[in-house]
Amino acid sequence: NFATSISPWIVPYEALKPFTCETISRVQQDPEPLDYLKDPNYSSFDIDLTVSIQGQDMPQAEQVCRTNMRNLYWNIKQQLVHHTVTGCRMRPGDLLGTGTISGGEQDSLGSLLEMSWRGTRDVPLGSSGENRKFLKDFDKVIMRGKCQNKVQDSNGNERILSLGFGECNGKIFPAGSIIESNPAHVHLEQEVLAAHGVSQVASMGARRFHTWKLYGYWRSSCTWRVRIALAAKGIKYEYVPIDISKGDQHDSEHENRNRMRQVPTLEVYDEEAKTKRLLSQSLAIIEFLEETFPNSGCSMLPKDPIERMRVRQISEIINSGIQPLQNLSVLKAISSNGQMDSKVCDCVLMKSRMIKIWSVNLRQQDWAHKAISKGLEAVEVLALQILEELKEDRGNDSVYLAGTREPTMADACLIPQLYNARRYDVDLATTCPHLLEVEKRCNKLEWIASCHANLQSDAQV
Repeated sequence: NFATSISPWIVPYEALKPFTCETISRVQQDPEPLDYLKDPNYSSFDIDLTVSIQGQDMPQAEQVCRTNMRNLYWNIKQQLVHHTVTGCRMRPGDLLGTGTISGGEQDSLGSLLEMSWRGTRDVPLGSSGENRKFLKDFDKVIMRGKCQNKVQDSNGNERILSLGFGECNGKIFPAGSIIESNPAHVHLEQEVLAAHGVSQVASMGARRFHTWKLYGYWRSSCTWRVRIALAAKGIKYEYVPIDISKGDQHDSEHENRNRMRQVPTLEVYDEEAKTKRLLSQSLAIIEFLEETFPNSGCSMLPKDPIERMRVRQISEIINSGIQPLQNLSVLKAISSNGQMDSKVCDCVLMKSRMIKIWSVNLRQQDWAHKAISKGLEAVEVLALQILEELKEDRGNDSVYLAGTREPTMADACLIPQLYNARRYDVDLATTCPHLLEVEKRCNKLEWIASCHANLQSDAQV
């Protein structure tokens, strides 16, 4: 169901009755309908349908198909009956598709796959000089439908009766592109939600929240995650560096922003409350952005509950099971002879219960190396298990970390963690080869690649 679009117009069934006509086949003999599908008033509607394509460098769209609803062998009444015969309950507002509507001529075939005969022949786009076998990135597809009939008014005068279906169009963008919402569509969505008593908070994020400011550090994993999430949602922000290598996070000014004296802190103006909001903790920030802008850009959390659980599971392994144990504050607590400050040791033991798996008689480098290696090994195994589980259903479509078709919060956690692993000389090719493949796919997306630590204004490279 690629690039499904819906026309803005709703045409009532009654309005179509003046355009009732015979189907192309006139009668149904081959195949002959079963009894429950026989329509004593077998007919269709005279709806003229066209499809045009406009390539990125084309000055105007060129029509490639003209067909008619008369070409349907099974009319819409029969399709509805057939859909419900096994007990499927239809409700007002349900949408049904007729399927491809093709005529007998080359230019009346309703599918580009049919026109190009599975990609074996070119389909010319009018006089533009361009051809297509399949749609390309940045192609605009325009579908139009209308009815037209000659009728006589009460005075016996002939006139043209017309009925339009509006225009349905869409543009193909490369996978992972950030698409800004149409304000008119957002407003319409809010009206629909309000009519059904649904909270509008998630759909009006851009109107309620604005003037974003990110306080962070170029090499901070948590800051990096939030940069990716902001890029995923297409949110522009001001970046304010906090140099944690010099201890700037302990300044009273920053402590007022973040009581844990950590990065990142995300500041945003709340138009509804007329105040600034200060958000901290990277995963909480990412979930806030996803819930506030659910229909903008790339989704950081899938809608399916199992997929969402997988994303959160992997994210927490990295966020709680790897990153804190190689964090600067923990490493600074380890002395040069490998002993850890007893208060810090007690704190980490109580918080994560993971410190027991290593001897504390380690140097800082070895400590971080083992913590990262163990965690990434666990993520590698889990990711491969998910991939194997989904392979039968999705083939190779599950290209990102949690088995999703687009990057998620899990990928936002993975990218900076692999960067840190390289800093501590972890053999990634041996430890997690699949994770390296995921990283490679992610970095092919410009909006993820632009978030790299070394590209930030405060980078010290």
